[in-house]
Amino acid sequence: MLSSISTFVSSRPIFAAATNRTIDDHYGDSVTGRLPMYESQGWSYGPACSGCLAQPAADKTFAGTWHDTTTNRPNDVAHTVTLLFNGV
Repeated sequence: MLSSISTFVSSRPIFAAATNRTIDDHYGDSVTGRLPMYESQGWSYGPACSGCLAQPAADKTFAGTWHDTTTNRPNDVAHTVTLLFNGV
């Protein structure tokens, strides 16, 4: 009985595909709609920030967006961003 169960289970087809997705810093995940969560006041939306140190060419960034943050004091609040996604 045990061998027939293990044969039945192992003979079932399994359908899976690897997926690679880029999560944009401004527009988020194009499939789930989840957006990054910027968890401090120190972040600036790069394309709208003329005084930001980071100024990459928009055609060199994903979707033409980036965020900038700077800290230079030991006691500054950490500037963090959280991305939620399913997978590994």
